[in-house]
Amino acid sequence: MALPSPTFVVVEATVADLSAFLDISNAAFEKSPFTRATYPPERAHLTTPEDLRAWRLRQMRQTHQNDQAVTFKVIAHDEVPELRTVVAYSVWYSPEYDWNKTSHRKQHATIVDPSVPPSDSDCDHTEDDDPRPACQDPEIPRSQQAALDNMRKDVWGEPPQKFWYLGALAVHPDYQRRGIASMLLKWGLDAADRDGLPLYLEASQPGKPLYLRHGFFEVASATFFDGTYTITAMQRMPAVQPDPHGSSMSY
Repeated sequence: MALPSPTFVVVEATVADLSAFLDISNAAFEKSPFTRATYPPERAHLTTPEDLRAWRLRQMRQTHQNDQAVTFKVIAHDEVPELRTVVAYSVWYSPEYDWNKTSHRKQHATIVDPSVPPSDSDCDHTEDDDPRPACQDPEIPRSQQAALDNMRKDVWGEPPQKFWYLGALAVHPDYQRRGIASMLLKWGLDAADRDGLPLYLEASQPGKPLYLRHGFFEVASATFFDGTYTITAMQRMPAVQPDPHGSSMSY
């Protein structure tokens, strides 16, 4: 007898979900030109799969547990408990995020697993403390991050205006085209509308149609690898703009 189709539920994530997030990221982006260039096959032998996974999980822990980040997951809530699984995730950064302190991918984690006492390394981590794995071409992520930082500064200025930022959104390929990405987007859309603030993100080419459908528009772009890989900066204005006289007005 065929099993019933699962329903999908959005809930706030915890540090315990990061391993599932890494699996989703690997499945969703393994064919990306950026991933292939960052981890070229000829360097794969330089780092064991176990060490690479451990390093990436440490990086994800820092990124996803920042005190100005809100992380969500989507669970395929099957009637059979053993089949319930995390199938997607998103990370939102609040308007209070300190962009001037450093690049958002370098800010340190301040919310950690409550079952583990905090250590100095949790609050004072640098790349020198946890060097990139030898199998990675470090210039690829560095050049991409520089391009993203420059686009953001061009759009928002220095110091930047306030905005909500979508730092990550990924859906496992087995669950794509079921409305899950839109479910994850809704929280940020609602938060930005509530605050009367714009939303900002950087989209890959496959992701652009989703964001266009939800009211985002292009504001900048950067190309890599002789034009074969493009990242597009996109913005969405709030549905309700704050009125300086105290009321609200539709945009």
